[in-house]
Amino acid sequence: MSRAGIAAVALGVFAASTLTIAVAATRSAAASSVAASPAAGDGAASAAPSTTSAPVTTTPAVASRAPQITNVVFVLADDLDWQAFDQVPRLRALKKQAVTMNDFVVTESLCCPSRSSILTSQYVHSHGVLSNVAPSIDPTVADSLRANGQADALVASGGWQAFAQNGHEQNCLPTWLHAAGVRTGFLGKYLNGYGSTDPLAVPPGWDEWFVPVTTQQMYRGYGYTANDNGSLRSYPAKTRDFLPDVLTRKAVQFIRTSTGPFYLQVNPTQPHAPYPIAKRHENDPVRSTIPRTANFNRVGTDAPPWRSAKKKITGERLAKYTRIWRERVRSAQSVADTVEAIRAELRRSGKESSTLLVVGSDNGFHIGNHRLSPGKRTPYREDTVVPYLFSGPGLHAGTTNDAVASTIDLGPTFAELLGAATPSTVEGRSLVGLLTTGDQTGWRSGILTESLGDTVLGDPDYTAFRPPKFHALRTKQWLYVEYETGARELFDLARDRAETHNVVDSTPAGTVDALAAQLHGLSACSGAQCRVADGGAA
Repeated sequence: MSRAGIAAVALGVFAASTLTIAVAATRSAAASSVAASPAAGDGAASAAPSTTSAPVTTTPAVASRAPQITNVVFVLADDLDWQAFDQVPRLRALKKQAVTMNDFVVTESLCCPSRSSILTSQYVHSHGVLSNVAPSIDPTVADSLRANGQADALVASGGWQAFAQNGHEQNCLPTWLHAAGVRTGFLGKYLNGYGSTDPLAVPPGWDEWFVPVTTQQMYRGYGYTANDNGSLRSYPAKTRDFLPDVLTRKAVQFIRTSTGPFYLQVNPTQPHAPYPIAKRHENDPVRSTIPRTANFNRVGTDAPPWRSAKKKITGERLAKYTRIWRERVRSAQSVADTVEAIRAELRRSGKESSTLLVVGSDNGFHIGNHRLSPGKRTPYREDTVVPYLFSGPGLHAGTTNDAVASTIDLGPTFAELLGAATPSTVEGRSLVGLLTTGDQTGWRSGILTESLGDTVLGDPDYTAFRPPKFHALRTKQWLYVEYETGARELFDLARDRAETHNVVDSTPAGTVDALAAQLHGLSACSGAQCRVADGGAA
C-alpha cells in the first residue's frame, strides 16, 4: 500500500476535506534543524510495498551540541504512567539526577504504533502501523482480492507485520546509527507479532539482539523462548531467568564489552499486564489506594457520549482496581532495578561521562481516571503524557522542561548525538538543544496523538470497551480532541490540568478554529511538512 493509501485509511474515519494549517506568523531563526538524508539499511529489501520508497538525498549529520556524549542507553518501560512511576521511590529519585520532560507525549497510547513511531520518527498516520495485530484474512478472500487487483488490502495494518511490510526495517533508527559506525543492541520486547512467522530473523541494523518470541510467556516473565542473535534459546521458569533480570545482565555485558560509540535499547515488559513481579519485590510496601487525583472516579462536565454515562466505581470493582494498582507498582520495581544496574556499570566502566541515559515509556495507563476501567487508548494525560528523563554530561541534573516533546523526537536526538544521518521521512525534532540549554526558541507549539486502529481478541491490549478513534492536539495550554463520532473535547490545561471540564462550546470560536486547523494540518502532514504544521520554526 502506498504512503498516500495508508494516510487515506488512517484519516478515513474523519471525512476530511481541505485542511488548513495554522502556522505562527513569527518564526525564530534560532531553531534547530533536522538533517534530511536517506537511511542506509544493511539487510535485504522487503518484498512487500514500502511507504518510504520515495528517493531522498543525503546531507551530513547535524553536528552535536553535546559532543561529549558518544553513547546512548535507552530503557523503555511498557505502560508506565506517571502515577505508577512516582510511587516507586527509586524511579522518582531519578528526577534529581536528570532533566525531566514534563510534557512528553506519545503518538498513540498503544504499544506497537507507539514503538513504531520511536523507531521511525513518524506519526501513526505516516508509518501505517495502526494497531498491535495484523488482521487475519481467509486465504480464499485473499485470492479473490489479488484476482481483482486489490492486493493492497492484504497489507497488514498492525503489528510487526505492518512495520516490516511498509519497509520500515530498512529505514529506521538502528539502520541510521549502524551506517554511522555505532554499535547497536536491542534487548527485550520488540514489536507485537514479531517472531510469529520467522522467529530466527534479526532485523537490519542491530549488532546485538535478544528478543522473546513467545508472547504470553514474555509478558509473564518466565518460561519464554528468545531469539538470541539469530538462535533460539529457551528459559525455564526459574527465579534467575525472570526476563527483566536476564535483560539487565545482558545490558551490563553489552556496556562492559563496548569499546566505541554504542546505542543500547532495553525494553522490559513491566508494568504491562499481567504485571509480573520479581520475587524480591512481592512484599514491597505500596500506597494502599489509587491516587485520588482531580479526575479520579469523575466523569467531569460535558463529557462525550462514550463515557458520559459511566457509573461511579465502588465496592468490589474499586477493590479490584486497587489490587491491580498495587501489582503494577510492584512490577515497576524491576524497571528501577534495571536502571540502577545500568548506572552502576556505566560508573564502573568509566562510561558514565560519555553516555546519555534515557528512561521512558511507550505509553501511559489509566485506572479509575474519568471513571474508566483499567486501560489506555484515550487522549487524556494519564495515557498520553508519559515519564521521560534524560541524564548525561552537559545536562543539568534536577531540572525540568515543559516543552511539548514527543516520542518522534527520540530518533533525531539520538542520531544527532551519535553523528548519524536521518532520512527526509523524519517528522520529529532533535531534543539536544532543549536538553543542553533549556531554550525553547523556535520549538513547536503543538503535538499530535492519534488512535486509528482496533484491538482484537488475541491482542495483549484487547479490552471489550474502548474509546472511539480520534485525533488529538496537545499544546501547553490546550488539549483539543476530535472523535470519529463527531464529538469534540477541549480542555484549558492552565486551569484544568486534570482534564475534567470540556469547554469546547464556551471557548471563543476563533480559538477553537485555530486549534482545529493545526490538528487537521498535523493529521495530514508528511515528513518535513510536520515541522511546519507543529507550529515551530521550520
